[in-house]
Amino acid sequence: MTIEYLAGNRIRGTSTERGNYPTTVTSGFWDVSTGVEVGSAFSGTAINTLFMKPDGTQLYTLEGNDLKEYSLSVAFDITSTLTNTSTMTIGFGSDKLGLEIGDGGTKIYIGTNGTDSIYQYNMATAWDLSTVSYSNNVVSCSCLFPTGINFNTTGTKMIVSAPASEIATWSLSTAWDLSTATKGTTYTLTDTTDTRGLFIKPDGMKFWCCDVNASNLEINEYALATAWDLSTLSYVDSLIIGDFPNNVSIKSDGTSMFVAMGGTGSGIDQYDIGFTSVLTVQDGSIFYETDTNKSYVLYSGSWSEL
Repeated sequence: MTIEYLAGNRIRGTSTERGNYPTTVTSGFWDVSTGVEVGSAFSGTAINTLFMKPDGTQLYTLEGNDLKEYSLSVAFDITSTLTNTSTMTIGFGSDKLGLEIGDGGTKIYIGTNGTDSIYQYNMATAWDLSTVSYSNNVVSCSCLFPTGINFNTTGTKMIVSAPASEIATWSLSTAWDLSTATKGTTYTLTDTTDTRGLFIKPDGMKFWCCDVNASNLEINEYALATAWDLSTLSYVDSLIIGDFPNNVSIKSDGTSMFVAMGGTGSGIDQYDIGFTSVLTVQDGSIFYETDTNKSYVLYSGSWSEL
């Protein structure tokens, strides 16, 4: 439930919301500038990139040449018990920075430096890294090297970020099949100097990437006026990290952010995004109902129409 404050003791909401006090007030979700660090894991281990399973029960990291799978004892809480359940060594290229898992957890895509390419792997059992095999599907990204990879929900569009402020679109004629990928337009990001990582909101209306320029160690947020159309992107805001952020992932409801760190503060940092608080309405408060266009005043715990 979301209640909108007007001014002072005037409150705005629906007729259903008027009767539910005290109530939870939420705001600022999916807004990176509101991020507050609340925990960390893997201290001292440089994490090239990360991917969080949509239900928050499994975490995948690239650490050097190794792709690792971890289970979380508490969903979306990296301070809970993390158990390494499987590890696979990636033989292609040098630095492995791009990572995406799609098609219901049955496909893995890895971007590498050195070969400047993206490689597709298949998992026979969804989300089980021990069942992985190389698909022999690979595309050259035609960039310095792919540092971030994201797909739309249908697997027909791939977005790839690269250093020097690059972000590019790819179309797949067969969903999730990298062998059918065709590169489209490359765009230059404003306010991001040296791009790492990429996370796109599931509705395609926002995305986040990391800037590792020495004077701009931050997470940058962009909005798209048209979903998945990079020609409509615009810079929104940023969150200064203070170390070397490699990639970012955000919980499906926009309330938590996870950042892979590769600098002196290596590991994974977890942030709360937005805020949640309890609203206690005082006598004399005026409530305007947006669905009925009526106003009410609270007195001795009861609402009376004005």
